[in-house]
Amino acid sequence: MRSDPKRLHRQRSQLDAKLSGLRLLAEDARQVPRRGWLKAVRESLGMSAAQLGARLAISAPSVLKFEANEVSRALTLASLERAARAMGCQLVYALVPDEPLEIQLHKQAERAARRKLERSEHSMLLEDQSVPSPLRELEVADLARTIKERLGPELWEVP
Repeated sequence: MRSDPKRLHRQRSQLDAKLSGLRLLAEDARQVPRRGWLKAVRESLGMSAAQLGARLAISAPSVLKFEANEVSRALTLASLERAARAMGCQLVYALVPDEPLEIQLHKQAERAARRKLERSEHSMLLEDQSVPSPLRELEVADLARTIKERLGPELWEVP
């Protein structure tokens, strides 16, 4: 089944709009407390590991293990959410692209187009039929637009 390019573009635009507000938050979120969020919030609330453990129905050493696992990124999202809820918090989870999805897709389509054209250019060079540079850039732009609209498998192939 072929995807509707207009629908996908609209979907990307809507997602980009939602995520744009999270970019600043994501930059702040990278400033994770050295000892992790769980421990920082628990201690700020004046809650002992034993008290949090009682809320989670686990032992105090298990709470300390949760905290250590959070710092080492070994704690599951489910466990992190459970601990957050036990402290009256909510876990906020998002994938925030480094740049808008539409721009990422455009750049990737352009890279795919260049790869595809480089393969055909190589054989053209062997036959002394190279394409002038300005014309080549137009070909790249045109092919990138086609690749982006199709969202075919060549878009995300690893070179």
